[in-house]
Amino acid sequence: SPRKKPRKQLLCANELLDTHSTDGDDDIEKESRENLKKDFSRGDDVKCVTFCKRPSMSLLTSYSHSWKTRHNHFIRHSDVKPKDDKKQTVNDLANQKGVLQKANGWKVFHLTSQMEEVFFLEDTVHKRLSEFLNFIEDKPPAIQMKPLNLDEERILSKINDLIKGNLQRSKIVQDQVTEAKQQVLKVLEHKPRIVEIIGKYVSKRPLKKREKM
Repeated sequence: SPRKKPRKQLLCANELLDTHSTDGDDDIEKESRENLKKDFSRGDDVKCVTFCKRPSMSLLTSYSHSWKTRHNHFIRHSDVKPKDDKKQTVNDLANQKGVLQKANGWKVFHLTSQMEEVFFLEDTVHKRLSEFLNFIEDKPPAIQMKPLNLDEERILSKINDLIKGNLQRSKIVQDQVTEAKQQVLKVLEHKPRIVEIIGKYVSKRPLKKREKM
C-alpha cells in the first residue's frame, strides 16, 4: 500500500521552524553591528559614551487650570461683590442689650477722667519747669562768684531756650485737653432726648428665659 501523507496537525515543530527560519536576517544584523563598531573604533584610547538627556521639569507644562477653583476662590476683582450691611432701625437700636448704660455715657466719663489726669501731669511739669527757669534767670550765687566763659554761657542760653519751649508746649497741651474735654461732655446734652426715644421704641414684651439644655 502506498505511504500515507502525514496530517497537518501532526507536523513537527522543527519542520515549521525550518520553513520559517530567519537565519538570513540574523546575518544581516550581525554585519551591520560589525560595520558600526568599525566606524566608531578610532583607537584603543578613545571610548564612546552615550548620555541620556533628562527631560526638563516645568510646572507650566503639567499645570492645567480648571474652573472648579472658582467655587472658593476668585480670579478677577469684579468677582467679589461686597455685601451691603443691613441698616439698623430705631427699634433695633432701642432693643439692644445694655443700651441704657450706653446712653448714660459711662465711656464718656471714663475718657474725661483720663483727660483730667493728662491735664494734671502737664500742670505739674509746667510748675517745675517754671521754678527751674526762674532759678537760672536769677543767677545763683555760684554764677555770681565766678563768671562763666563763652562755652558755658552758650550752654546756659541753650538750656533757657529748651525750658521756654517746653513751657510753651505744656501750656498748649493743657489748653487743647481742656477744650477736648468740653467738646466730649457736650455729647451728654442729648441724653434726656435719647432716653425718651429708647423708652418709646423699646419692646414692652417680657424677655423669655432660654431653656437650659
